Amino acid sequence: EYRHDNYYTSATLFNQNTTNLIRSVGTWPSAQLQNVDDAESRGLELNTGISWQQSELSAAITWLDANETVAAVERDRYRVPELAAHLTGSYFYSSGRIWAEAQYQGERRDLNWALQQDVMLDAYWLFNLGGSYEVSDDLSLSARIDNLFDEEYEEIYSYGTLGRTGTVSLDWRF
Repeated sequence: EYRHDNYYTSATLFNQNTTNLIRSVGTWPSAQLQNVDDAESRGLELNTGISWQQSELSAAITWLDANETVAAVERDRYRVPELAAHLTGSYFYSSGRIWAEAQYQGERRDLNWALQQDVMLDAYWLFNLGGSYEVSDDLSLSARIDNLFDEEYEEIYSYGTLGRTGTVSLDWRF
C-alpha cells in the first residue's frame, strides 16, 4: 500500500484454499447439498484513488483464478469471474455527497442444474447513481438508483435480477 497526500494505491495478492465447501445445488423443492472437495481462489487486486478539492475518484480491478475439485474432477469455480472491476466518482459538498459508480463482472461458469450442463453467464456492466444530504446532526436523507440503464444480467443461471431500482432512505441517529 502506498499513500501520499491525496493519492493512494494498493496491491493485494491472495491465495485462499477451502476444503469440504458445501453448496446447494438444484432448485427447490428438490435442491440438495453438494460437497466440493477442494476450492481454491488466487489472484491480484489493484486499488487506486485520488481526491482533490471536493472530489474523489477510486477504482479497483481484480484478476482471479478460481478452481474447484468435485469427485476428482478439477474445473473453474461456479459464478466466479476471472475479471471484476469498479470505478466510483464522488463530489462532496457541505452537507452531503453525490456519487456515480460503474461495476463490471466478467464472464462466469455456472451450471444448468436441470440438464446437468455447464453454461456461461455473460459479462455485464452496471451503473449506479446516488446522493446523501445531512438534514441535521442526527438526520440524513439518502437516495440511489441502481442499474441505471436497466441492464438484463444473471448472477445465477436462470434466476432473475432486479432491473432499474430506486431507493430513498431516511436515517435517524439517536
